[in-house]
Amino acid sequence: MPDRNPTERRAIFFIGIGGIGMSALAEYFLYYGYTVGGYDHVRKPVSDRLEALGAQILYDDNPALLPKPFHADAKELTVIYTPAIHEDNRLRAYYREHGVPQIKRAELLGQVTRRHKALCVAGSHGKTTTSSLLAHLMRQSHLGVNAFVGGLMLNYDSNNLLLDESSDYVVVEADEFDRSFHRLTPYAEIITATEADHLDIYGTAAEYVAAFGTFVGLLRPGGFVIAEEAAQVSRDDLPEGCRLYRYGASEQCDYRYDRITYEEDRLFFDLHTPNGVLRHLELGTPIRINVLNATAAIAMALLVGLTEEEIRPALADYRGTHRRFERTRIGIDGPVVIDEYAHHPGEVRRSLLSIRELYPEKRITLVFQPHLYSRTRDFMEDFGKALSTVDDVILAPIYPAREEPISGITSEALLERVTSPHKCVVPLESLPSELEQHSFDVLVMMGAGDIEFEIPKVIAHLREKG
Repeated sequence: MPDRNPTERRAIFFIGIGGIGMSALAEYFLYYGYTVGGYDHVRKPVSDRLEALGAQILYDDNPALLPKPFHADAKELTVIYTPAIHEDNRLRAYYREHGVPQIKRAELLGQVTRRHKALCVAGSHGKTTTSSLLAHLMRQSHLGVNAFVGGLMLNYDSNNLLLDESSDYVVVEADEFDRSFHRLTPYAEIITATEADHLDIYGTAAEYVAAFGTFVGLLRPGGFVIAEEAAQVSRDDLPEGCRLYRYGASEQCDYRYDRITYEEDRLFFDLHTPNGVLRHLELGTPIRINVLNATAAIAMALLVGLTEEEIRPALADYRGTHRRFERTRIGIDGPVVIDEYAHHPGEVRRSLLSIRELYPEKRITLVFQPHLYSRTRDFMEDFGKALSTVDDVILAPIYPAREEPISGITSEALLERVTSPHKCVVPLESLPSELEQHSFDVLVMMGAGDIEFEIPKVIAHLREKG
């Protein structure tokens, strides 16, 4: 843990400070008295929050604009970067040319995990909801927690929980992109899924799965891993003396759910554990896919010492995270707009099936923005099948993030794999007018790119049209 009031105000500069993981670490070091600055290419709400706390943020990568504490010749300067910012960024090039070491975000987060009992949540999908729910359960308990998660927790209006200096625990969302999670030192782990992803990094599905084996091997002595029943995790991967538990719906699982029921728009389920059954638990986010995530979070909470009396009210009070099944009702009798971050084909399919279960008689229109050319290429057929589970599909152009276009990989090519009766491709800026041509009870806005900035505009347009 950094000193609370360092005698010399050390400086730390985050390249990509607006990223959900970077911003959490920036806030952490602001609290501990550091001079914090950063760069991002666009202003975001999280940037406004950091500036209000004292961070100095640039939105132009011109090194001439750097405040004095972040000049290359400044003493006690640390530079952190995220791989999402390309190495030809002018600030990265500036520090490189002046010999200033640049540390990956994962390395900095790894230092934090070594100071606490780190409860790390990894997986190809489901990790943000699972880690945020686990953090919420822990924060409402006698154990307390600090947390760094990959989404804005609606219960706290933050992507982190800090300042609980009495707690030994930290919840960390462990990102497998660029093998970042190999920098962590886990006390215990949850593995939500090992379905192949990031093949631009790993090359093959086998290499992707092997990375999770390496991650499991990082457990501290006496640690444990809670793995979803289909996740490819082997006891052979565990260090000696560590334990493996399984969770899911089958009777072979150590922690399993059943008896999911809906009472109006409330969801209840039973959870079977090695020590008994927790009956009629209410989940604050009433969607089936989150029952699986809740099972993992509750299993971890029980294993570290939370009681049923602590878990039950906190679970019912859980509001979810921003852009994970975040619902807005348009008027009294108008449509429901669901903001959903899903971007992996398995996650897309499960999310849409859960939405269909919650609204079985409703007409569902989906707006989906594919994320990354490489992911779209690698899982084109899987995406086509997943998207075809709804009535109406509107595709936006692919969000490139860090990538250059790949010949032949377009939203139009993906649309050919979609079998829904009504389908089209439109630019995001045309969404409001396009939606006037569609009739729907539920509108799902899905994707991990800049579609999130269009959602408020769509909601305002729908309200204006009544």
